[in-house]
Amino acid sequence: MMIRKKHIIIVAFIGIAIWLGGFAVFMNYVSSYTPAFGNTEPDNSETAQQNSQPDHATAHKPTHEYADAIIVLTGGANRINAGLDLLDEQRASYLFISGTDQRVTTEKLLSIWGKTTDKPPCCVVLGYKAKNTKQNATEAYEWIKDNNIKSIILVTSYYHMPRAKIEFFKTLEGTNVTVYPVGFDGYSKIDLKGWGLLAGEYTKFIGVSISALPYLLR
Repeated sequence: MMIRKKHIIIVAFIGIAIWLGGFAVFMNYVSSYTPAFGNTEPDNSETAQQNSQPDHATAHKPTHEYADAIIVLTGGANRINAGLDLLDEQRASYLFISGTDQRVTTEKLLSIWGKTTDKPPCCVVLGYKAKNTKQNATEAYEWIKDNNIKSIILVTSYYHMPRAKIEFFKTLEGTNVTVYPVGFDGYSKIDLKGWGLLAGEYTKFIGVSISALPYLLR
């Protein structure tokens, strides 16, 4: 019994060491997504850079490219503001915001943004179905397919971008994707909640990466 207990403890320590090592790699990786908008403090939102492959969605770094549409994943105020700024800069013809709360309207988002824009409300489309990142990709795919969109600028928090990219790459094959990572207001990276957020995101990233292995390895 003592030997079995000792083995369990050893395995647990090895597992923790592997998780911590992976977390360090993950933190270094997400730091490569220098926010194109906002600060770099994590919020409490939910929601590997890959070389382009001919038959897959392709990704590019920000920030001066143009696309058919901007896709924003909700979860932080700066994400939506960044999307509205890109639309105002005429970087795309449409802005699609996925995962919007049912009580939110375009007019309310524009009032919070606090700027004026030449783009009429028709250019901002709200998606109300998605509740998580995987559903974000599905909701965006349906809208993209219906509107013959060939290229997008994907906007989300920089720590969330690796996981979002995997979900969108799996779902939006053939679509040209430019990533646009943003910072956010809220926690400091060094406080307990901030580290908890990043650790939680890393754990979710592991799960998504494992489920996406058939796609990533083909």
